[in-house]
Amino acid sequence: MKKRLLMLVLVFSSFLCFSQTLVGARLFLVPNFVTGGNIVAENDLYSLIYTYGILKQEAEDVVNTSRSNFAVGAEAYLQVGITPKIAIEGTVGITSNQGYTTDISVDTEEGKETILSYERKFKTIDFSVLGKYTFAKSSMGYLSAFLGPKLSYTGKSISEGIFINAENTSVQEYEPFQNKFLFGVKAGAEAAITVANKTLVTVNASGFYDFTPVFKEEIIGEWFANAVGNRLGFYIGIGIAYSLK
Repeated sequence: MKKRLLMLVLVFSSFLCFSQTLVGARLFLVPNFVTGGNIVAENDLYSLIYTYGILKQEAEDVVNTSRSNFAVGAEAYLQVGITPKIAIEGTVGITSNQGYTTDISVDTEEGKETILSYERKFKTIDFSVLGKYTFAKSSMGYLSAFLGPKLSYTGKSISEGIFINAENTSVQEYEPFQNKFLFGVKAGAEAAITVANKTLVTVNASGFYDFTPVFKEEIIGEWFANAVGNRLGFYIGIGIAYSLK
């Protein structure tokens, strides 16, 4: 039994000797997509008219609504090679400016002009453990694909407010009515180019989907929880990595 364990350790160690270990960081743009985005934007318009009284009823016929959401993120990671082609990557990061922003705009000669925004925003601390497979590798860099589970922690980060002419007119901090933990899956591809000894520049594109809904139905209401649904989006990023061996 001891001999078998010793052989396994030696085989595993030999794999590691020929595998790459990387430490690095990435910056991301995160276009997020969730179900019912345009429906929520229309509902926000009605709320601003009939609930808050900020817009007159006649505004229904002259204003436009659109939902915008463009988050930003950053993460650090450690990639440990198991074999020359297979690695495990652990990441921790933060993604801000998530949620819903409904832009209320009017048509002018110069184009659409935003007159009011209704924002619901939150940030997440994100963790993932990814299995990574390298298709091609040389002294110039590598090309790989990855897949694995993702966990996001939202905490008490949500805020909601109405903005007129880019001025903050009403912002409130809420007890979290989004779920604190969002479980999901992440997959994508990465290309890296060696720019110096043991230093690489990486380009990363990945998609993610949460199995956990963003908001709690029992707090925010069935209609809104179902309209928002689950997060579905993309990470598009650039980073730098250093090879430890």
